[in-house]
Amino acid sequence: MDFLFADSEAEKMIEEAKDKRLKKGLTNVSKACRALLLNNKKLTYEEIGDYCVENFKTPGKGAFGNGSDSSKKYKELIGFYKSLIKVDRKDDEDELSELPIGVKAYISQLEQRNNLLEKVQKEIDGKSLRTEVVSLTDTIKSHGFESDHANTVVAQGVLTTEQKKSLRVLLFDLPEYASEELEIQGDDEMVRLVSKSTGVILLNPRQYNGLKDLLK
Repeated sequence: MDFLFADSEAEKMIEEAKDKRLKKGLTNVSKACRALLLNNKKLTYEEIGDYCVENFKTPGKGAFGNGSDSSKKYKELIGFYKSLIKVDRKDDEDELSELPIGVKAYISQLEQRNNLLEKVQKEIDGKSLRTEVVSLTDTIKSHGFESDHANTVVAQGVLTTEQKKSLRVLLFDLPEYASEELEIQGDDEMVRLVSKSTGVILLNPRQYNGLKDLLK
């Protein structure tokens, strides 16, 4: 099983966590999820909690359902690993059926983000002269997709540091880390992000360059 996507999201959550106990807890939960999946075990809160207590002492299964901020973070992290086993398998009907399940989950997440970014880009393009405040948070929520990383763009249309960081990861880091699956093709205005195995264009030239322009 390919853990690339889930591990990447786990690393970001651990890095962003301010509390040391939460950092340790997220690290332990990530290790527990990997171990359970490798042993074909279910990712239930009880299984994860028992594994953590037995191997790391914390967090226990009670930490996942107490309504605390830490509990929400644990559930979010576990969700990334659960997504690795929720990819729909269509075998002969699915042109991606030969890919590892982790790669399919990774592609699914990229396509979801691509669709969202395309909608956001269209709305930003429609703001004449950019004389009003453009809020990525409000735009994303209007499409039913919320993210902790969606912060508001200031009146001049300048992205926050975190938003620029996220765009750089999408445009530059992901193709490098997943070079066996993703590839940047073309030059200058014709650059696009493509899936090597399927030939699917994940970001067309207009989308890629539009997002790249936001980093200026």
